[in-house]
Amino acid sequence: MFGAINKLSNMKSVSILLIIFLCSMFIMRSAISTLKGITGGIGILDLHFSYTVQEIYETLFLQGVAGRSYYLTTFL
Repeated sequence: MFGAINKLSNMKSVSILLIIFLCSMFIMRSAISTLKGITGGIGILDLHFSYTVQEIYETLFLQGVAGRSYYLTTFL
């Protein structure tokens, strides 16, 4: 087990994973900005630490049909 981990944990592998991570964060930030543009500033529930059922319903209602559709096709 540790032999495989040590074999994969070289600078090239770590660099590739870092690049993939940074690209995915850029894409996520861009998608959230687009969603906020569609919904008039309403973000996604995934970025909240905690929320009540009422807050979930309110966010989904405020996102509207276009916002929920974009969220479903982009984030899921």
